Amino acid sequence: MVVRACWPKHTFMGRIGDLESKVLAVSRPTPTQANAAMLLQGNAVTRLLLVTGGHVRVHRAALANGPTMLLDILGAGDLVALEDLVVGSRSHATYLCGPKLASVRAISLADFARLRAENPRIEQAVVWTIATQLRERDAALALASHKVRNRVIMFLRWLAAAHGREDTETGAVLIDVGFTQPDIAAAVGAAPAQVSAVLSSLRDNGFIAIGYRSLHVLADLRKAVDGVSAAGNGSPPG
Repeated sequence: MVVRACWPKHTFMGRIGDLESKVLAVSRPTPTQANAAMLLQGNAVTRLLLVTGGHVRVHRAALANGPTMLLDILGAGDLVALEDLVVGSRSHATYLCGPKLASVRAISLADFARLRAENPRIEQAVVWTIATQLRERDAALALASHKVRNRVIMFLRWLAAAHGREDTETGAVLIDVGFTQPDIAAAVGAAPAQVSAVLSSLRDNGFIAIGYRSLHVLADLRKAVDGVSAAGNGSPPG
């Protein structure tokens, strides 16, 4: 049995409080492989997957055989394919295990339907989760008209807020989701060379430190945004 002292508050599991034991009781460990697809866009949703560790990337192609865009990143406490289950459709996206192995637990559709019917707080958490995802993606769309620099900065701010780990002594925030510069480019709709130039500028000006598939946020990235006020916690990909 998976036991966590605290699920992130912005996740489905973080919203259901002491009902987590009921969800975990009907879940089963499921093997994963780094960079492997858990569910392909267009395939039937036959189960839910609860992420308990690591990260899962959500990609979508607008056209058949076309390039994909990174829509979201799921972490501990999130559910894979929740939106598709509620709508009753095939998967709207492809879910990929990150380069650093994610741990997930499978929940049958019948078991999850029973939990929703018997526990109003679980149903409320489902609605809250989907509404929050919609709001975040709307916020990201509003950045589409901004220059690449600002799109990259706001994406990094969202990553730090949603998936970062703060060093309590230095205040630096580690973003360690296994991203490459092409991954960031896919998230913000830019060329990898443009992303590289922005990251180099942020590094040279003391805002970030770049590691292998990771980076540290060293200073308030809002001060690096060009020409606009950057209120809030940043915007998600997509």
